[in-house]
Amino acid sequence: MKRLWMIVLVAGIARGADVTAWITGEEVLINAVRWSATQQATQMFDAIGVSLEWAKARPSVSEGAQIEVRFTTHTAWPKPGALAFSTPFDLQPGVTLLYDRLVLLSTANPGNRARLLEHVLAHEFGHVLMRSTAHSCDGVMKTQWTLLDHQRMVYRPLPFLPSDAQAIRDSLATFAARK
Repeated sequence: MKRLWMIVLVAGIARGADVTAWITGEEVLINAVRWSATQQATQMFDAIGVSLEWAKARPSVSEGAQIEVRFTTHTAWPKPGALAFSTPFDLQPGVTLLYDRLVLLSTANPGNRARLLEHVLAHEFGHVLMRSTAHSCDGVMKTQWTLLDHQRMVYRPLPFLPSDAQAIRDSLATFAARK
């Protein structure tokens, strides 16, 4: 059994990550929130067969998709209620998180801030990886989460629908060809 796990571990390391992400503007974040949210977002992608790796800075070389995650506050982005936006069609796609809005939304229960952040990250990464602005009728890629969705997030991550997971995996196959 140990030998099997070693083979799986070595194969995963040799393959490299499907997606590499790095954070800028993280000084607005509490380290515990950042760590928890990035770890859980990684697990959400693991659940659909996509390996996500977090780097300290933009990698010089990567075979998979690369996503810069920018944290900002006091952004005058015109869409009320939005917690983030992504640029899935840019040559170097990115995600911008409007952290002051996320903090405001989680003021009633600051302990859930990491849970909300992990879902926002997964949702925006989904747009970038699918190269799409489309939304789903349910799950993490839903247009707007309801109060019930927010309550569910506390106990377990909202899932990617099977069609979203497949679209992400299919699109990842083309990222290497675009570079």
